[in-house]
Amino acid sequence: MHKALLLFIIIAIICIASFSIQTVLKIDSSHFINFTEIEYIRYTLIKDQNDIIKHKQSEILIIHNNKIVNYRVIDQDNITEKESKIEDNKLQKLTSLIENTGFLSLAYDYQQLNTSDNKFKNVLKVTLDNKTHKITWATNYDVPPIINAIEIELNSIISQLIK
Repeated sequence: MHKALLLFIIIAIICIASFSIQTVLKIDSSHFINFTEIEYIRYTLIKDQNDIIKHKQSEILIIHNNKIVNYRVIDQDNITEKESKIEDNKLQKLTSLIENTGFLSLAYDYQQLNTSDNKFKNVLKVTLDNKTHKITWATNYDVPPIINAIEIELNSIISQLIK
């Protein structure tokens, strides 16, 4: 009787340990499964002769969940496009910044475009688990530090693409 009970306990422990390991592996690999797309747009702004702010140039970075990265620059009449793959460590760092820092609970709009010192307007749209979160911010406007950290990471990805 004791041997049967001991055998049952050992089998139960093995099953629980196996389930726990599978759960941890699913959590660790979620960076590549949950997000559908990360889209980052950076507008270079200028004021025309009537003091109206306009887009001089647009840079669009789209990171797909299959690690394909599309980068497009629209500069008045010219369009430049580039496609590449993102490295696993860069993608993991970026998705970790987005998923684990409260980014998805931030407000949507951090901009005051009518001030003269704004040179850039940024838009970040993230789709995770079929939920889209879009944040817009302008330079020289106080934003939460996580937005700055994500912006730095996205700009470093762009810098590597244009080398």
